[in-house]
Amino acid sequence: IVRMDIDRSIYVVLLSENSRPEVSILMGSRQVGKTFLLKELKAEAEKRGKRVKYFNLEIPADLIQFNASDVRFPPFLGQFR
Repeated sequence: IVRMDIDRSIYVVLLSENSRPEVSILMGSRQVGKTFLLKELKAEAEKRGKRVKYFNLEIPADLIQFNASDVRFPPFLGQFR
C-alpha cells in the first residue's frame, strides 16, 4: 500500500476552527481530496474526544436527512454538539 501525503494548508485552518459552534461546509471540484481531508479531520476530532458525524451526500440515506423539513433538521444536528 502506498500512502501519499499531500500538503493541504486548509487542514490547519479547518482544524483550528474545530472548536467553533458554526458548521463548516467544504466544497470543491471532484477528486481534489475533500473526502480524504474530512476523514483526517474526523479522526483528529475523535482522538480529542469529540462526537463526530460524517455525511456523504452522494449516499441517498444521508441526502434524505438533509432534505428533511426545517422543523426536523436543527434537532438532528443538535445530537452532535
